[in-house]
Amino acid sequence: MFRFILLALLCAAGCAAAPLDRARVETINEALSNRAAIANKCGITEPDRAAAFQNAMTNRLDPAARSRLAEASAGIVANAQAEEAEYICTPEMFEQSQAAADKAQADWDHVRERR
Repeated sequence: MFRFILLALLCAAGCAAAPLDRARVETINEALSNRAAIANKCGITEPDRAAAFQNAMTNRLDPAARSRLAEASAGIVANAQAEEAEYICTPEMFEQSQAAADKAQADWDHVRERR
């Protein structure tokens, strides 16, 4: 029984100290940035969760990684701005981007709970 408790404690400590997975961070950033880009392009008033996510990452990532997130987000916004609104501002885009952003937000909330 003692070994089981010790193993559980070691697993919990390892999970709490685990570094953020770069691909996971980039996926969250992409989904939130895409939603922010669509909201901006289509005049939807809502909080910019991409900016909030990037601000939250300030103390968790090295400067180069933070810069990559900001550049990726800026690229997504620029691409949306370059597109015609009729392709971006559709019910399908609203629904898909909202679902992806909500999933990314839930993933980010899960990561924060583990820290």
